[in-house]
Amino acid sequence: GYKLLVYMYSKKESMKSKLTIASYSNEFRNELLIDLMR
Repeated sequence: GYKLLVYMYSKKESMKSKLTIASYSNEFRNELLIDLMR
C-alpha cells in the first residue's frame, strides 16, 4: 500500500509540473505574439 501511495503521489506531482511547464510556455508564446504585434 505504501509503495502505491508514493507512486500515485509522484505521478500527481509530475502531472502538476507538466501542467505548470505547459502554462509557462503558453505565457511565453503570448508574450512573443504581443511583441510581434507591436
